[in-house]
Amino acid sequence: MKKRFKLILLSGLMMTLLNACTLRSEFNRPEIISDQSRLFLNTGGQLHTPETIERWWERLNDPILNSHVEELLRNNLTLIEASERLVQARERYQIQQGPLYPGLSAGANASRSFTPANSFAVTSAAGSGESRRIYNTNLSADLSVSWQADLFGRIQSSIDAAHAGLVATEFDRQAIVHTLIADLLSRRVSIAINRELLVLANDVATNQRFLFDIVKRRYDLGTANTDLVDVYLAEENMRSVESDIHIFERQLTTESYQLDILLGKTPGATSVSRSAFPLLPPPRDVLSCLPVDLLDRRPDLKAAEMRLAAADAEIGIAIADLYPGINLGATLGVNGDQISNLFTPEQLAGSLLANITSRLFEGGSLRANIRLQESEARESSARYANSVLNALREVETALNAELELQKELILQQQSIEAIRNAEGISQTRYQQGIETLRQYLEVQQRRYLIEQNWLRFQQQVWTNRINLYLALGGDWVAENINTTNTNDFCKPVTKDKII
Repeated sequence: MKKRFKLILLSGLMMTLLNACTLRSEFNRPEIISDQSRLFLNTGGQLHTPETIERWWERLNDPILNSHVEELLRNNLTLIEASERLVQARERYQIQQGPLYPGLSAGANASRSFTPANSFAVTSAAGSGESRRIYNTNLSADLSVSWQADLFGRIQSSIDAAHAGLVATEFDRQAIVHTLIADLLSRRVSIAINRELLVLANDVATNQRFLFDIVKRRYDLGTANTDLVDVYLAEENMRSVESDIHIFERQLTTESYQLDILLGKTPGATSVSRSAFPLLPPPRDVLSCLPVDLLDRRPDLKAAEMRLAAADAEIGIAIADLYPGINLGATLGVNGDQISNLFTPEQLAGSLLANITSRLFEGGSLRANIRLQESEARESSARYANSVLNALREVETALNAELELQKELILQQQSIEAIRNAEGISQTRYQQGIETLRQYLEVQQRRYLIEQNWLRFQQQVWTNRINLYLALGGDWVAENINTTNTNDFCKPVTKDKII
């Protein structure tokens, strides 16, 4: 008994040592941003104090948008695809963990066979013409245990690669959530802007029809200073605006259909809301953080980092293939010809097996595979670095645009006020006969175009604000993080909270 206990203890110690003898190295994040205290160039030298980034769209006080976001998170088919990819990645991770533990299998077998008894002695005893057979019954049951010693860390490297892939898939899903919510808000803004463009075109078209009727009546009456050119100019202005009405109707329908797809519905299922929506976004209340914070805030960067970690683990797998593998096995079973006494100590049989295999020569493919995995890891590293640089560019671009758009906003408002005043004066002068119809039509058409540009400018301001939210990242729906301190906007998301 004491001898058996020592054997078990020695076997456990050997397993521990074998698993400890690995070739894996700890993955470290590449150093991309050297100065980790540097601010973004366009923050004005300070960090803004934010509200929580979680569910930031609710601060717009738009119940329809809030409802659409909840519907999107439930029903969007692209998001459902991403969720299923996450399930698949989790199961792959589980599959890779299996070889860490001993495999246990059980089997049972029963056979009944017979052979002819052709010997002379048997034939004589049986008598002439009488046939004899010999019957044989064999029953067996066994229980087998097998275990592969992870001598050089191949199994653990496979697990690390699968785990990194799982975390990357979750961050991919988060990135898709961000993109879809941003797209949803863009559709909401576009619908509101196109509706305002449609209202503007209808109002201007009504005025143009009224003016065209006056000009045509004056021409028919032979009024002085009114000729056929004036009639055609008034008609051209009117038809041009009426054509815009159909353009805006078409754009409104297109945006509505795209909104339906985001919500997982057939085109036309959602009626275009007539509720008011702010044509300009509220004052910026998002924190710009530090450039280095993007590495933990942007889900796309986290996904790229995890894929780099997976590529690093693949190198460990390729190196481990150069070294021997050890397989240990044991079988315990019973064997007999009758069920009644099959499961008795006398029928017990067993075996132990140890197997060492090594891939000695495969035409250089093993070392070629190592070089291949190292090259793929370097490629992933370059891709990750490039993604970080592009993320910095996106934030700097959006922050700079915020500053410039605020300056442009003041000028646009002044331009709108000036052209409206000019149109009012031009209309009075035309009615008094001081100004020609052509001059008045030109001012009126210019005001219409500037009003259109003003609405599109407001959409541009919204688009940039949405791009800024996307560029800064963060936990929008707080699905996988501890939200105890929701004001900690710069708090990084760790991969441990994904699993």
